[in-house]
Amino acid sequence: MNDLKDLNFSINGRVVSFPKSAVSSNENCDMIFISIDFIDKGRIGHRIDLNLTKHGDLKEVFYAVTDYASNNDFNRSKTKTYLSLNFYPVSTFGITNFSYNYDLGKLSFDFEGRLFEEFNYADFTELSGSISLQNIEKNPCSFIPHRLEYRSENFNFISIDSHTIGFSNGLQNHWFSSNNGYRILFTTSHDLWNSQLGQIYFDETTQADYVKLKKYIGPFLADQRKVINSDEWYTYESTGIIIIEKLYIENKRKVMEGRIDFLAKSNDLVIHEVRGMKFRITDH
Repeated sequence: MNDLKDLNFSINGRVVSFPKSAVSSNENCDMIFISIDFIDKGRIGHRIDLNLTKHGDLKEVFYAVTDYASNNDFNRSKTKTYLSLNFYPVSTFGITNFSYNYDLGKLSFDFEGRLFEEFNYADFTELSGSISLQNIEKNPCSFIPHRLEYRSENFNFISIDSHTIGFSNGLQNHWFSSNNGYRILFTTSHDLWNSQLGQIYFDETTQADYVKLKKYIGPFLADQRKVINSDEWYTYESTGIIIIEKLYIENKRKVMEGRIDFLAKSNDLVIHEVRGMKFRITDH
């Protein structure tokens, strides 16, 4: 069980206190999950979930506030749900001063930002504070997490979510989502068991084995469905190289690792130049 060392927490500028037992946390599959669940003296229930990578990259924030004071029937008590923004949570919510020692299970960071009521974006709430934990529970990962990561002064892409779609002809679409309004489609022409080390060149005419960067251009959204509408994503023209550096088997799954260099262009104008984006994917 985790040991809460320190926690400062404010909701809309008001300091909130609660017992240490209200806090739980665990690390699993390269992600850290923190939950705070309590009922205050005014019989208002609060549940806050903070999900982030083990490097401190925010995935999402969930805050539910339930008014038990005005209704004795818990099942009929009114709950409002506030969320970080779909596809771009870091635009209104930030994690700073992040530190995580995996071996010792020690975690600390500051957080601050604005969340929006689900489907009613005119209503918002602001959370802020700092947290320090030790002895975080580590759960074994039942799968091999996909990863796509690139950090530079001008452009970041840190995958916080991914999924793979396989087709009968061996084609695989590996989708990655970042926390700053971008997605990447990484397509492989065949099953990873048939891949070879080396370089693969791609451009706009390539039908498989390519990377495409997409940017969210849709409306302001904060909901739990996070539906992907292709019309709300701008696709850049992409040319570059996929460099396959490692092929190995882990947990009976074929794993591919390497780097990607590519240019993302709009009307032939280079918008992003990416050199050395690290990737890890597994077979479907």
